[in-house]
Amino acid sequence: MASSANSKSVKGSLLSPEAMGGLWGGGGYDTERDYILGRLHKWLSDPAFSAIQLEGFTEVELAFTEDAARRLQYIQIKDHLVDLNEGRAILIEFYNRQSSSGPQYEKYILACGGLIGKMASLQEAVNRYRSADLYSRDEKAPTLKDINKLLKASKVGIPAEFLVGKVYFDIDGEWLKSEDLRLGLFKVNFAELPNFRLSRSNFYNRGAAGATICRTQP
Repeated sequence: MASSANSKSVKGSLLSPEAMGGLWGGGGYDTERDYILGRLHKWLSDPAFSAIQLEGFTEVELAFTEDAARRLQYIQIKDHLVDLNEGRAILIEFYNRQSSSGPQYEKYILACGGLIGKMASLQEAVNRYRSADLYSRDEKAPTLKDINKLLKASKVGIPAEFLVGKVYFDIDGEWLKSEDLRLGLFKVNFAELPNFRLSRSNFYNRGAAGATICRTQP
């Protein structure tokens, strides 16, 4: 696994809302770090997982490599409930990234403490569409049409095909909102992860001490 910090230049003020992102929720740096710790065991358990890149204060890019093919996932992390106003901006940003000439992602993930209002309704609609595995594309077409209507009513300028095909919500909110739960989950998950171990138990000290993750012999 490779890890590197983002080296791209930052335009504008670092104090602007665009630059601060989820930091407005308080403790944004810690939230990004703890979210990564809380999900790292899941990524490491995938043999194709090859890299993690921090793409800003609250953004993470994952890379998976298998048979010379590289798959990318893009994650935005918020340590609070996301309403329609904030969610709309995030979904449109996802779509603009996909429509640009930049990297193409197989998944766009919004990780947050939960969704409220029409954002929760959008997630429920997506879940119902994806859960209809036994239905053909034609049979699901009316549902897709209704999702487009919901997006239009919510003034979210993206097509339903993009929402159901590319966007995912990681809203296991209780652990994301609680520092103690995040850290406890990290320890428990790594204890159950084969072929890896933590070399230090005092990983959470805010000083120089930290964790070294080692791959053990299979």
